[in-house]
Amino acid sequence: MQRLAVAAPHDAVQVVGALAGKIKPGSQEARLVAQSEHWLVRLAACAVGLWSGDTSADPNYWVRELAAAASVMDLWPERRTPGVLREMQSLPRDAFTGRLGSKRRIVMELIAFSLDRASWVRQRQEGIILTRQ
Repeated sequence: MQRLAVAAPHDAVQVVGALAGKIKPGSQEARLVAQSEHWLVRLAACAVGLWSGDTSADPNYWVRELAAAASVMDLWPERRTPGVLREMQSLPRDAFTGRLGSKRRIVMELIAFSLDRASWVRQRQEGIILTRQ
């Protein structure tokens, strides 16, 4: 922690990476890292999981945009299943912020549409849905 206080921001990022394996998220040390005056250190704290708080109020543009986008890849669907759709729908709001978040929203809507369509086709094949002929 002493080295973090005196390191230049680009060097401090390496220190944050080393600290990630030694300190627990939510601890006093993690809070000190997350409250650094250097935006690059705060962004590194987000990247390694030492800071998981609300980054939308951060004064730095890059911290706001990139930290919010960090959770986008937490769940990126590989299959179109109702379970995956439910998982996506239960994600926190910040998972849908930023450019990557908006793409996640589109993917979620496409999955929902394809599941509805697949359900409709299956019901039609089973004779549940009657169509005019």
